[in-house]
Amino acid sequence: MAEDVRRSGRARQPNKKYTVDPFEGLEKALYASSDSGSSSTSAPPREESEDDVEFVVLDDAPEEEEDDEELHGDVVPSSDSEQEGFDEPGNDEVALDDLEPGPLTGTDIERLGRHRVPSRRAVIGLRLRNLKGVAFRTEVQSGTHTRGVNEFKTKSAKEQRVLYMFGPTKEDIEPVLKTRDKWLWNPTLPSRTTGDDGIGGMGPSFYVSKGVKEKEKNQTRNWYFGKGGKDAFASGQQSELLSSGDAQIYMPKTEGNFHNFVAGPAHKQKLFTLKTGESVRISEPFEDDRSGFILNLGAKILDLQWAPIVQGSTHYLAIIVKKENPSIKKGSNFKSPAYAPQLPFPASIQIWAFKALEDGTMDSQSPPYLEVAICTDWANIKELKWCPVTMSDSNESDDHTTMHLGLLAAIFGDGKLRVLDITYPKSTSPTYLHITHSAFESCPADTVFTCLTWVSSRTIAAGTAIGTVAVYTLDSTTLSTSDPRADAVPWFYQPMQDSYILAIASAYPSRPSYLSTLCSDGHMRLIDLRSPSMDTTGASRQRVFCRPLLWHEHSQSFVATDENFYVRLHGLRRFYMHTLVLRCPSFVTCAAVGTAHPILMTGSAGGEVTTNNPLRRALDVKCESWQQVWFQYEYRRPIKPPGINGNAAGSSAPPLTPQDAASQPLSRFITGHEPTQQLLQRPNGHAYPASASDPNSPLNPKDVNIGSDGGPLAPTIYEEEQAVTALAWNPNIRVGGWAAAGLGSGLVRVEDLCVQTL
Repeated sequence: MAEDVRRSGRARQPNKKYTVDPFEGLEKALYASSDSGSSSTSAPPREESEDDVEFVVLDDAPEEEEDDEELHGDVVPSSDSEQEGFDEPGNDEVALDDLEPGPLTGTDIERLGRHRVPSRRAVIGLRLRNLKGVAFRTEVQSGTHTRGVNEFKTKSAKEQRVLYMFGPTKEDIEPVLKTRDKWLWNPTLPSRTTGDDGIGGMGPSFYVSKGVKEKEKNQTRNWYFGKGGKDAFASGQQSELLSSGDAQIYMPKTEGNFHNFVAGPAHKQKLFTLKTGESVRISEPFEDDRSGFILNLGAKILDLQWAPIVQGSTHYLAIIVKKENPSIKKGSNFKSPAYAPQLPFPASIQIWAFKALEDGTMDSQSPPYLEVAICTDWANIKELKWCPVTMSDSNESDDHTTMHLGLLAAIFGDGKLRVLDITYPKSTSPTYLHITHSAFESCPADTVFTCLTWVSSRTIAAGTAIGTVAVYTLDSTTLSTSDPRADAVPWFYQPMQDSYILAIASAYPSRPSYLSTLCSDGHMRLIDLRSPSMDTTGASRQRVFCRPLLWHEHSQSFVATDENFYVRLHGLRRFYMHTLVLRCPSFVTCAAVGTAHPILMTGSAGGEVTTNNPLRRALDVKCESWQQVWFQYEYRRPIKPPGINGNAAGSSAPPLTPQDAASQPLSRFITGHEPTQQLLQRPNGHAYPASASDPNSPLNPKDVNIGSDGGPLAPTIYEEEQAVTALAWNPNIRVGGWAAAGLGSGLVRVEDLCVQTL
C-alpha cells in the first residue's frame, strides 16, 4: 500500500482562509472542559487523512461506511414527514438518543448540550453527496444561522401559528386571546359599546398592565410638576400673543377663499360652497343623523393628530396646513430641498376643537372652531406627534385661567426637532400664540431631521436624511434654560440606514425598546435600543417610496405598504416575514391605527379611505379579508381658465349657480360603500395570462391589475388635490371611533365611525 501513496514535494503550509469558521476554537473549549474527561487544554491531533496534501489511490476500494454513519445523524426528513411538535422526531427522523456516541474524543459529531456541532469533514462530505444528486436537508444547513426563535412552518395548525407569531409563554398568549375575544368580530369598523358577551367596544391594550400604565403616568407627572419639567419649559420657551391681523402672515394663503364640492346620496347630491375656515355638517345632505363635519382650511393638509385628554367634552385636533415657501419659485429650483434646511418663513399649526356628547358621539349641533394657532418662523412643519401621556387629568388650570393641551413634538422645515409646551391663556377663541424660541430643540450635524416618534412619555426618536437615528430624553440636560442657542444632545446617535429615512415607528407602549425605520432605498429595519448593534433584522425590500410605517399594538406588528397597493403586517417575532391584510384601489399615501380598537385606516392617491381589522389575518392567515371604503373623494380642475368669466380665481364672492361653479375647481364625496372581500393571495403560475378575455384564465383582472392586452395596467396619475394626505384616529377611549382625514385640496373630514351593537 505504501507504493500507492503519492506525496507532495511542496512544503506543507496551512491553507489560507477567506471566510470565518463558526466552529473554529470550539474543539479546544470542548476538550478543555471537565466533561471531556481530559485534563489537556489542547485538542488531539487530526488524522492525516483529513489533509488535502496527501492522499491514497485505491483500486476498486469500497465506499467507506464511516461517511454514511456520520451523515446519517444529519439527515432531516422532508416536509411531507415533518411533525408539528418541537421535540418528537418523525417516522423517518433519527432520534437524538440513537446517535449518542461513546467517548467525546475522536468523534466527528461533538455535542454541546442538545446542540450537535458537526465537524468540517462532515460538512464537506455532505456537500459532495448533494452534488451527486442526493437531496438532503441537514441540521448543518439550518443550524448554522439562528434567528433566536423557532423557524416558521407554513403548514401548521392555527394554535402552532399563534405560538410562532406571539410566543409560547402564558404572558405572550393571554393578551392575544383577550384581544381576539373582544375585537375579532369587528371586521371593518369599531363598535361603540361592549355587548353582553364582552365583544366589541373601546378599551386599552391588553399587552400593557394597568399597573405599568399608572406607573408611567405618575413618573411623567412627577417629573413635570415636581422635578422642574414645567419650570424648564416655562423659562426656556419664549412666546407672545398676536392679534388677528398680525397673525394673518402665518396663516396659509390661497388663490380663492372658497371651495366647491358635491356630497349626499348618489341620486340626490347637493352642491356646497365653503369659505376658508368654515365647516358644514355631514348629515346636512342626508336624511339620517350622521355625526361629523367637513372643514375647508384652504391649502394642502400635511399632517393632523388628535391630542390625548382624560376628562372633558372638548377634543382637540392639531392640523398642519401647507404654506408656500416664498424663497422657492416653481420651475426655477432644481436642487434637493429635502436634504437641506429651508430658509425661515412664517407658518402655523392650527388646533381645532370638537364637542362630544355624554355617550361619546360627536355633537353635530356644535360646529368645530379654531381654538389656538401656534405661529412660528421656522418654515413649514413636516410632521407632528403629541406626547402619549397627559400631564394632568384636566386641560384647565386650577384657577381656570390657563389651558394646557400637552407636549407637542414636531419636525420643522429648518431641519430641527422641537418640543413645544402648548400652554396659553383661556380667552375667547381663537388665540394666536407666537413661539419665538422652544425649550427643547436639536439639529443634527450636516443634515436635517425627517421623521419622529415617541418612544415613551419622555423619550423621542428621530430619523435624519443621511440614515442616522437620534434618541433624546426630556430632562434637565436637554431642556435649555441658560443658553438659548444650545441644542439638545442625544444619548443615542447611530446610523441605522444607508440613506434618507422616510418613517420611523416605535413599538410603544408594550415594547418601547423596539424601533423600526424605513429608508428611501426600500429597506426596512428593526432594532432593539438595548443592543442596537446585535439585535437587528430586516424585511423584504420595497421598490418604490412607501412612506406609511406604523406600530399596530393589538397584533404586535408593524404596518407597512408596498408598490402593489398591499398593506402588510410584519410581526415582531417574524419581522422578516409579512402577512397581507388589505389592498387599496391605488397607491397608499398615509395610514392610521387605532389605540382604543384594532381598526386600520389607509388613504390612497385616488382619494379612497379604506378600513380593515388586521387582527383577523394576523391570527389566521386563511381568514378572509374584509375591507370597507369610508369615503371616496374625486377632484377635477376648472373647466375654463380662471378669470374668463365674472368669477375670477381671486374673487371673494362664492359662485351662485352651477354654471359658475363649473369654471372653478370642483370635488365630490362618495359614501355608502358596503364591506367587501378582497383577494390578497398572489396567484400561482404565470404573472399575466395570454389574454384577459380567456375564460380559462385563473386570474381575475380586477385583482391583479391586468389590462385588456394581458399585461399590467399603466399606472394612474391623479390630481395632487385628490390624494388623501393625512389620517388619524382619536386616541381617547371614550371617543376612540372619531376619525379625521386630510386631503390635498385643503378639506378635512371628521366623522364618528362607530357602529351600534345590537
